[in-house]
Amino acid sequence: MKKLPYMFIAALMAFASCGNEENNEPEKPAPSRDSRLEVVSDNGLFVPAEDGTSASLNFKNAGGEVIVSVSTNMENWTYDISDDSWLDVTADKHYITLSAGQNESTESRKSAITVTASDNNDNSISYVINVSQNYAGQPEITVGSNEVRFPAYGELSSEVVVETNQDDLDFDCTCQWLLVEKTDNGLKLTVDPNAATDQRAVDLQLKAGAGKDAASDVIRISQDGKAYLDMSSYMANASPAGGSKEITYESNPELGITFTKVGDDTWFDFVEDKENHTIKVNLTASDGKQREGCINVLVGEKENTTAAKLRVLQIGEDTESLIFEVRINYDDYTFKNGGVYKTSAGDLDVTIDWGDGSEPEHFVNVQPSHKYAKAGKYTVETKGTAPLYCLTDIAGDYFTITDGIKHVNFLNIISWGKLGVKDVKSVCKTDEELESIPDDVCGTFAEITDFTEMFVNCYSLKAIPENLFKYAVKAQKFYNTFGCNASLKAIPENLFVNCIEATDFGQCFYGAGTGSSILQGNGNSHANVLKPFVSKGNRIEIPEGLFRNNVKAVNFMQTFRDMNIATVPENLFANNTEVTSFNGLFTGCTELETVPADLFKNNQKVEKFNWLFYATDVKTLPVGLFKHCPSGFSIQISQMFQNSIIEDFPEGFFEGLDGVTSLSELFENAVFMKPLKGGIFKGLKKAYSLSQTFYGTNVTELPEDLFEGLGTDATKIEMSKTFFGCNQLASVPAGLFDPVATKLTTINACFQKCAGLKSIPEGFGNSLTALTNASNAFYGCEALETLSSEMFKGAAAKLSNLSSMFWGCTSLKSVPDGLFGFITARNANFGNCFNGCTSLTSVGADVFPSTVSTTGLNSTFKGCTSLTDISGSVFSKCANVTTLMQTFSGCTSLETLPSGLFAGMAKLATFDQTFSGCTGLESIPEDLFAKNTVANKFQKVFYGCTSLKAIPAGLFANNKSARDFNNMFYKCTSLTSVPVGLFKACTAAQTFSYLFVDCTGIKTIPADLFINNKSACYFIQTFAGCSSLQEIPEGLFDSVPSASTAATFKECFIACTSLKSIPAALFDKALKASKFDYAFAGCTGLTGESPYTMYNGNKIHLYERKKHYNLGGFNNRITGTKCFYNCTGLSDYENIATDWK
Repeated sequence: MKKLPYMFIAALMAFASCGNEENNEPEKPAPSRDSRLEVVSDNGLFVPAEDGTSASLNFKNAGGEVIVSVSTNMENWTYDISDDSWLDVTADKHYITLSAGQNESTESRKSAITVTASDNNDNSISYVINVSQNYAGQPEITVGSNEVRFPAYGELSSEVVVETNQDDLDFDCTCQWLLVEKTDNGLKLTVDPNAATDQRAVDLQLKAGAGKDAASDVIRISQDGKAYLDMSSYMANASPAGGSKEITYESNPELGITFTKVGDDTWFDFVEDKENHTIKVNLTASDGKQREGCINVLVGEKENTTAAKLRVLQIGEDTESLIFEVRINYDDYTFKNGGVYKTSAGDLDVTIDWGDGSEPEHFVNVQPSHKYAKAGKYTVETKGTAPLYCLTDIAGDYFTITDGIKHVNFLNIISWGKLGVKDVKSVCKTDEELESIPDDVCGTFAEITDFTEMFVNCYSLKAIPENLFKYAVKAQKFYNTFGCNASLKAIPENLFVNCIEATDFGQCFYGAGTGSSILQGNGNSHANVLKPFVSKGNRIEIPEGLFRNNVKAVNFMQTFRDMNIATVPENLFANNTEVTSFNGLFTGCTELETVPADLFKNNQKVEKFNWLFYATDVKTLPVGLFKHCPSGFSIQISQMFQNSIIEDFPEGFFEGLDGVTSLSELFENAVFMKPLKGGIFKGLKKAYSLSQTFYGTNVTELPEDLFEGLGTDATKIEMSKTFFGCNQLASVPAGLFDPVATKLTTINACFQKCAGLKSIPEGFGNSLTALTNASNAFYGCEALETLSSEMFKGAAAKLSNLSSMFWGCTSLKSVPDGLFGFITARNANFGNCFNGCTSLTSVGADVFPSTVSTTGLNSTFKGCTSLTDISGSVFSKCANVTTLMQTFSGCTSLETLPSGLFAGMAKLATFDQTFSGCTGLESIPEDLFAKNTVANKFQKVFYGCTSLKAIPAGLFANNKSARDFNNMFYKCTSLTSVPVGLFKACTAAQTFSYLFVDCTGIKTIPADLFINNKSACYFIQTFAGCSSLQEIPEGLFDSVPSASTAATFKECFIACTSLKSIPAALFDKALKASKFDYAFAGCTGLTGESPYTMYNGNKIHLYERKKHYNLGGFNNRITGTKCFYNCTGLSDYENIATDWK
């Protein structure tokens, strides 16, 4: 075994001798993370393994020589050979040479060479070459060339020498375009012409001999594709100042490409970069006149070539044509354009060279069009007169989209020309593949005033030429001119230098360098969408003199929206003294680090700073940014920091904004990286509206002096939804509102959905003497557990709206005695006050004041599913209340009610769903309504009280004014009986509809149930679904006024499946009753005869009343659709009229 080392001497050896003087052994550097060893060979016998750590090398029986290259980034490499008895190995610094003589034995030979690279730290990496040699007589194939290449056209046959030591040679090929024939010396290969542009290839498999030692080989046969060429542009153009134009190209990689300048022009040259498939044409400055040159381009050779001309054009003041490059994406396509529009004014007169070799065409007052036979790129030149340009490929009258592909794409504007254009608004809008535009060198835009959306959504536009608006001296409006030009990398400082009349730069560079318009459907979500997108965009430096001559500018709304900028120059707006709006100036600039403190020092007419830092990550906010704003000037700053990430908000930031009145949504959904400081609103003397100011922010604590200095000159202050959705806020200081105590009038929804708020401190709001509205103040504060009875005491005289104040406080456990009893303000409203407080178990005494409005307790405790204990005097002071609608609706844990609960509410007239859905309610006190003598409505009061076992007989003993008992006991499924005389005192009662619907436990009803209800006419579904009811007492409806045509018994006993019979005279007193539809439908247990009235000794059944209405004074409009449906057990069922059954 041999082992030979090769050392690489390098500067690293010097380091090896330098160590720590305190240690004898020097420190070893860490091994390289990317240690590399490459072992390769051009010889076809050398076959690398896929894992990159080994290779196989098989010599023919006759032997031979193979050279292997070795390279490494480590200090040295060596090799070991396992058997050198038949294999000769030599090496130098870069190569290993392996040689083998003829093997005359009948056994194959094997050896292994291990190449090892190492460094001075004993780190190493290895590569193994497994070498073998065929034995004498082993089947072999020797091929003269393992690779054969054919052109696409021309010489399409070739012979390959193939030798074998076997009697026969087999090959396997099923390729349709390749013919293989045997010859005396090997094989003849013939291919068909290749009309495709892609190169094609096939492996011809060769085999000789049989058995496990059969020989095989492969000939790789390839054929060039048809020569093709596609260039990003066929014109290299520049302005008189000169410049460079880089053009990319695609061509057959297997064919060569050459560029040759035509003539001996010295004003341009070019540089090729074949590796990156580009050619860069450099043009020198001219004397201002147009000049042209040409570069010939050739791909391929002999019969397989394609050629093109790369036109070199330097436009000048004498360039009259509108010149642009367009790509037609479909064959036989009619291009209805030419870069110009026909207008109704009749002033179009142009001659167009379509760039496809056809003759130029002349158009007068008709829309130009031209049919291109082949798809491809064309340079179009238009001369003449055209007041309106059309250089946009947006779908519309002239352009369409098929399968997501536009029929036309504008690629480059070469020259703006002299056509008398008067309107360029949206002229290149949504040209998504437009890469370049030229300077205006001949005054094209001299008369243009409005450049709105001229290049908006030109995502591929790489640069704005500095002299684009050189002659645009009348320009006034640049609204969204370069919006969403995603490929822009810079803005030229002199772009607007001559636009001295310009007033509007709103959204001028919106999304420049980032192309953020594609995010509009996502709502510009800052954290999830906008920031990752903007941060990957091109970082653009804003030049300080960009607007220096635009002294008439008034609007910079969202000028730099969604751009990747870090800051702006201090004097950017120094000369723009007329500006009124900086709305959204930096909106979406997520990489913004800071802005200069004196940025707005000369802009003393600004009225709007709304959304100024919307969705930014500004790291440093300068104090004094607004200090130059005129005192008392009305300025808007709403949503200034909405959706932003704020590193540190400084005190004094709002200095100079003493005329601001609204802080609406100022910090909505912002993220504060550090705790809020007190006094940040100092200086905002007139501010009074803080609607949604901190809505959805991540604040965890509030300083007690947060509002120090706020609104000192305001007459009132409103804080609606100010801290709405601040989920991380756990507590609030007792004196939070003290600085504004005498002016704060509303805290409507102020802390709504502050899901982390656990408590309200003692004395909170006690200083708020002007407070009138606290509705929804703590709505949805799910963690709030306790309430102090010492809250808002100072607001007693004015605080009247407390509706929904604690709605959805699902952790609140009790309501303390006298919580709101101190309030003296008239018409106090507590509707929905504790609605949805699902953990509330008890309600104390005297909670509400004597000033509660007539409807001020509606839904107050609705949905309090854990409520079990209600003080009997909770409403003791509420003498003015007239309605209790859904007050305790859905209190599913309530089992009993206290005696005298409504005793102090003498004016109560309406009980509407008061206890509906109280599924746990088992009993009710007999005196519940005893003091409510004027009550006239008891609708759905116990609706769905499925556990109610009994009804006290005297429940309505004092309610003689009651008129409506609609749905009163609907689905009280635990009731088994109805007490005698229940409604006896209710002489004014008119409706008992749905009274006991689905009370499936009721078996009997008293005969005198409606005895004194002589005004009652409505019995719709009164006992519907009472499936246990077995009999109807005689005289049940005798109190129904006989003359009343309004009386209805529709569905009165529907689905009473246990009912056995119907008293014959049940409806004798209800002679004029009009409706009996479905009255007994589904009463499948009925027997006996259906009800009837005797007249002169004759029976007149219900279903016969209409027929005999003139005999007994019946209602001739009586209806009874399916009154006895499926009552087949009735003895007269067969006689019942069809429509009654």
